[in-house]
Amino acid sequence: MAKDDAKVQDLANVLYDAAEALRIITILIHPIMPESTEKIWKQLGQPGKLDEERIDKLAWGQLKSGTEIGTVTAVYPRIDHQEAIERSNPWPTKNQSNRTASTRSNSGSQHSRRAAAATAPAASEKSAIEDFAKVECA
Repeated sequence: MAKDDAKVQDLANVLYDAAEALRIITILIHPIMPESTEKIWKQLGQPGKLDEERIDKLAWGQLKSGTEIGTVTAVYPRIDHQEAIERSNPWPTKNQSNRTASTRSNSGSQHSRRAAAATAPAASEKSAIEDFAKVECA
């Protein structure tokens, strides 16, 4: 049984270290990601306001052992895969390219814009570095 007690204590130590590291990281990145860190702070069951935590007062071991955690929810909820692809695709579809090229005015750079739109790969194609070298900047 002593061996099982040692495993339980090792697990408790690992979980404490992970929670303490998360607490410190949460304080450090709060100025950059305030909404996300507020959620994490509450889930860690930490008292007080995260805005009032001082970086110069940070030290390892300030997480009280036995602290009950808050309700665990996704900090970054999962989004629909297809929606994410559509939102992150920088290349217009062929229909959009043709429509955009045909509605532009007759300026000096119109030819290079049409050429760039015509050579843009379809949404499902991948681009190679050579494709970027072909683009002319105005």
